[in-house]
Amino acid sequence: MNNKKNLDKDPFPIVHVYHVTDTLVDAATVVVTDLCENLSNSINSDSNNIFKDLEKIDSKKFNSISLGNSMDGIYPVWVGVDKFNKVRKIFANINSGFFSSDRKKTKKLVSWKWDKRDLNDQFFLKSNKKIRRKKLFDMKINSSAIAIADYSGNFMYEHHDAVLEALNEKYFKIKNIYQNNYPIGLFIFSYQYPKVIKSTPATKVKEDQQNVVNTREFKPIKYIEFLSNLLDEDCYPTKYIFEKYLLEKIGYENKVEISIKDEKLSANYLLKRLPRALEILKKQNKILFGKNFKEVHDIRKNQFEDFIYGIVKDVEPQELNLPTFAKKNNKLEIKSNKLTIDIPGLYNIQDTFYDGYKLKTEPSLCESSTIPVKNGKYPCYIHSFSEKEDEDGYAHNHVYVVVEGIEGCYLNRNSKGQIFFDKSFRESLFLRENINQRSKKIAIDSVDLRNSETLKELEKISFVEDLELHGFKNIKNWNGFSKLKKLKKLKLISCDVNYLMAENFFKSLYSLSNLEELIIDDSCNICNFYKKTIFPKNLYFKKLKSFEIDFRKEWKNTTHKNFPNHKGYGDDELYFLMTGLPAIYHFPNFERFKSLEKLSIYNFFDSEQKEGTLFNDEYGFQDYYETINRLCKNSKIKDIWIYGYHFNNTNELANTRFLEAAFKITNDTNIKVNGINRSTLSTLIKVDALKKVKKNGWNLEYLNKSLKKDKSIVLEAVKSDGCALMFADESFRKDKFLVLKAIKSDGCALRYADESFRKDKFVVLEAIKSSGLALEFADERFKKDKSIVLKALKSNGYALKYADESFRKDKSFVFEAVKSNGYALKYADESFRKDKSFVLEAVKSNGCALQFADESFRKDKFLVLKAIKSDGCALEYADESFKKDKFVVLEAIKSSGLALEFVDERFKKDKSIVLKALKSNGYALEYADESFRKDKSIVLEAIKSDGCALLYADESFKKDKSIVLQAVEVDGFALEYADESLQRDPDIIEAAKIK
Repeated sequence: MNNKKNLDKDPFPIVHVYHVTDTLVDAATVVVTDLCENLSNSINSDSNNIFKDLEKIDSKKFNSISLGNSMDGIYPVWVGVDKFNKVRKIFANINSGFFSSDRKKTKKLVSWKWDKRDLNDQFFLKSNKKIRRKKLFDMKINSSAIAIADYSGNFMYEHHDAVLEALNEKYFKIKNIYQNNYPIGLFIFSYQYPKVIKSTPATKVKEDQQNVVNTREFKPIKYIEFLSNLLDEDCYPTKYIFEKYLLEKIGYENKVEISIKDEKLSANYLLKRLPRALEILKKQNKILFGKNFKEVHDIRKNQFEDFIYGIVKDVEPQELNLPTFAKKNNKLEIKSNKLTIDIPGLYNIQDTFYDGYKLKTEPSLCESSTIPVKNGKYPCYIHSFSEKEDEDGYAHNHVYVVVEGIEGCYLNRNSKGQIFFDKSFRESLFLRENINQRSKKIAIDSVDLRNSETLKELEKISFVEDLELHGFKNIKNWNGFSKLKKLKKLKLISCDVNYLMAENFFKSLYSLSNLEELIIDDSCNICNFYKKTIFPKNLYFKKLKSFEIDFRKEWKNTTHKNFPNHKGYGDDELYFLMTGLPAIYHFPNFERFKSLEKLSIYNFFDSEQKEGTLFNDEYGFQDYYETINRLCKNSKIKDIWIYGYHFNNTNELANTRFLEAAFKITNDTNIKVNGINRSTLSTLIKVDALKKVKKNGWNLEYLNKSLKKDKSIVLEAVKSDGCALMFADESFRKDKFLVLKAIKSDGCALRYADESFRKDKFVVLEAIKSSGLALEFADERFKKDKSIVLKALKSNGYALKYADESFRKDKSFVFEAVKSNGYALKYADESFRKDKSFVLEAVKSNGCALQFADESFRKDKFLVLKAIKSDGCALEYADESFKKDKFVVLEAIKSSGLALEFVDERFKKDKSIVLKALKSNGYALEYADESFRKDKSIVLEAIKSDGCALLYADESFKKDKSIVLQAVEVDGFALEYADESLQRDPDIIEAAKIK
């Protein structure tokens, strides 16, 4: 169905696609036609079968199309424009209704890239096989307008009936096709003409009591005036003859309404003007009816004369001295005016093009989807594409009628800001109105700037102080900002800045020397500028007081259905917010915004981090703590507000990243964060810090410098872990009280104490009492002191490594060392490694000390059994013969299942031995024969011992829900080793107790 030659290149390139109006449909059909021709030469089909029908007919013979869609609604109409806002294409949606309507067309237009892609661009890509583009015909336009309407076109119901009442339709047709003389507007003039009723005795009394008019029956006489875009304002006889009585006023939605003044009609006035009115009618008929002029004029002249004479006969017979036709002349109290004027039926087309009798220079878009164009021929196509299939496999097929190559039609705005289709390229009337008024506050979109790729025209409104820019996309130069020297407030709505234009955008933005307030709407997509090293240091906001992102209500909801404990604006489907909306601390030279009074920071939803994207380390907010803090110290900032972080009371902030961030960015300032002052933050952070260091003293490393100077926090940290002393403020290393607390927790904390304490015998003895390994950090003289060394060795024999060399040959000291820690054998003199009694003590303390014994002991079964009884993995260092000895192997895995790693290969295939190893330690599955990883009973035994043994099971078991459930019930972290298909299974997540 695709026509390849039409896919090579777009013959009428466009840069924007705008949704400008809608077709209101209550007959489940959308039509596209020449306005006056009105479907008299139409293809009639439906959106599902149009392509099949086109195979059966010669579409070139037709000039309009009517497509059923099975559903009433509101069907959008788009136009494609070039950079000068010249309309080049019209897109009429046939089968995708909105079912809701915004009829206020003063709204700003936004060109969304996916509209342009879906409606236009994809039809000129050779690679796209899911779209169809079929030419219908070259649509011939004679009426200067393309109409997109409901079933039966624009002139259904009373309008068409009124035309036929006035004149036979044959005068509007050629070969049964309506021509451009068909009226696009009608005025029905009606006059209530009295008919006398003979009085009876019963009614006679009433005649004496009531106005005689009430005894008459009124029969209206009428004349139907045709309005046509072929006629000038002086071509309407009714306008001339009733000129004195016509009243124009501005009515609903600023429409011009014509009515009849409530005053008595003058027969003399009408009769004096009648000859000229008939001349005007003659002129009208010559223009509209050409070859049929004579016969049509006779008909219309008679209609007009009958109407006027009918009025004259009733108004004042006495004034005119006309015969009374044998009727008795009664003096009647005549109503001042019985003449009315109406518009029949669907008058939206008339309101589109006319203000009363006057043809509008700015046709309204408020009333209909009728688009004025230059008369000519325009290629008309059917476009069709399918959207992505849903979960049920259904893909909706979108159908559009597309008219291309439009001429004589430009998007513009009138002085009230309403969009209309202009016939020529001229300045935005709305912008001109604001210029004339020298408006301080203006809201414009790219339609108002006649070249939509630049901001050059902003120079015309250099006086503006408050500016909204809507839908500015594909801007190739933002330098127009430099003309707005008085601008104080700027709001960007649905504006795009890609990474290629980011530098130009920010440089131009910073040229707004008086800007105090910057607002970005959540529909914007503005890339950050990251090349800060090349951005001029002298460019930055000099007077900016506030920056804000304006979010729609539903996106500000911080209660998330599937993530009840998560923070952040948006949800898991609005991930693009983080990349499209710039954080102010990413702005180049942000640290120079010294005029800021309030700092607004936005936190978005992140499924991976409960507190939101700001507190996910991956996104680097923490990298800006110092920059923000420096600005806080050097600016007018009084408040920082982190939006998207909800809490009911400050106690909820305990042990949160929010609290940590707030404390760090406000360090040494009095700035409030989310309404919390520094003293409250300090109290909260201190309580939080105390909890952290009590849990793990090493958390002291990550606390703020000021907290590392807090003695109570440091004390709790060293009580938890003495070596946390290394992270405390330098002053505490000289504090004996704290040092003693630290070494009491861990003697090795002596390493971080002041040098003086390493020479203090009391302190050294306390350290060694806590950990013999503290001997490493004692003064050299203590490493030679027998009493101190002995205490150290009793505490931990490994301290032999740090004792004076002489103690390594001293039998009593070495014996004490290996007895305390078998690994001390490594540092004993060679002679003790060959002494069975010393080796025996060493392996009894630590089986793996066997590796430091003389080679001969590795074949000593007694010693080997003692070693593996202490640690089964000591089998690694035993002679190879023992690794094949079933008795020794059983003893080894009885001590540690992981000893299976070192046994002979045949035992790794022995199910009974493997089972014993797994009962001891599930991780032994790693060393069992490969076949056991597929054995369900073996795998179950492994995960029963340690859920994380799932890591070594066959892939099939990682997809087995029952196996995975048992694994995570033993150890929730086993979830990491399950197949991805089960990692989000609610039952398994619940069993793993991972929230």
